[in-house]
Parts: sequence; C-alpha cells; structure tokens
Amino acid sequence: MKAVLRSLLLLLIVCPVSLIALPKIAYVGMSGILPGSGEISLGKVNRGAVFMSADLVSIALFAQTKKDITDLDNSYRELAGAYAGAATNVGGNYFQHMQNWRSSDEFNRYQQMMARNYFLISNYDPAAYDAYIAANTYSDDEAWAWENDSQWSQYRKTRTKYQEAKLYNNLVLGTLLLNRIVSMLDVVFIKKEAGTQNLYFSPDNNLGLRINYQMEF
Repeated sequence: MKAVLRSLLLLLIVCPVSLIALPKIAYVGMSGILPGSGEISLGKVNRGAVFMSADLVSIALFAQTKKDITDLDNSYRELAGAYAGAATNVGGNYFQHMQNWRSSDEFNRYQQMMARNYFLISNYDPAAYDAYIAANTYSDDEAWAWENDSQWSQYRKTRTKYQEAKLYNNLVLGTLLLNRIVSMLDVVFIKKEAGTQNLYFSPDNNLGLRINYQMEF
C-alpha cells in the first residue's frame, strides 16, 4: 500500500494527467513531451525515472551551454573592440576572419592576390574582379589590427571556447531529441504484465471524478 501511495504522489507531482486512463498513443505523446512520463504512467516507474533523469540533466546542460555561448560571444567581441579596433556589430565571417588574420589589411591583400590571379591573369574580367573585391574585402569602417600576439592569442582561445560551447550545445540538443524518440519507442513496446497495477480517474454520475485502482492477474 505504501508503494502505491508513493507512486500516486510521484504521478501527481510529475504528470497528473497521466492518472487518466488514456489510449496508448497518448502515453507515447507524453513521452515525446517529457521522456519517462509515458513509462511511469504505464507502471514502469524505474524505466521512466531513468529517462526523466537523463532529460533533466540534459536540460540543465543545454541551459548552461546556452549561457556559456552568450558569455563567450560577449567576451570575444569586447576583446576585438578593445585590442584590435574592430567593429563589434558586423555579421558574417568577420570575427572568424579576425581569428585567422592579424589585420584586415593582410586579409584584404590576400583576397586581392587571389582575385587578381583568377580574374586578371587566368580569366581577364576586370568587372568581375571589382565585384569580387567589393564583396570580399573589408572597408575602413570594418578594419582591425591586433596590437600584439598576446591579445590575438587570447581572442583566438576565447573564440575556440565559443565554438566548442556551440558544438556542445548542439550535441545536448541532439541528446534531448534522441531521449524523446527512444522513450516514445519504449512506450510503444511496453506490454502489461501479470500483476500490473493501474491507477486512473473516470467520470461518475455526479459530474465528478472517481479514483479507480486496477490490478491485473
């Protein structure tokens, strides 16, 4: 009896809707929203607790990596503005180029060399050369130049941590999705066994709810 009361309390706290007698597809949907809830509703409390615990850990990691991404993004932008004179609101590959090139002048000279070799030597097309340079070099407003290697190294390390945090965040997101898929499939193949105990609500004649307890032998 104590075990039944503990199970009832857990269900009331975690997923009260699971106490209602539902078709199998509803339990699958429950696990799609909160992994483990379908298993718990079908009497597989231990299995459900494993899925639910894994999901809670993954949610905590997802929130932490999102915070890390925001903090590191702010950090490398501040470094770029303070030590390289960079514009901090430019999009695209701007900050990646800052990670790979000491200054915008070096980057621009490389782009000019590549464009000259292709558009003016191999395939003579001055208009295409001008268009390429306009699209793939940085203006004076977007210029940067690292003051010294120490600051540049610090920026690169921060950018690397930022990129790793994004990777971890994507991996955790994948774990959250996979946990839901596995939990849903698990619920599909759960079969009631002898001795299965069910607790559910059903309507009574006075427009209320009646608590039902069922044990199968």
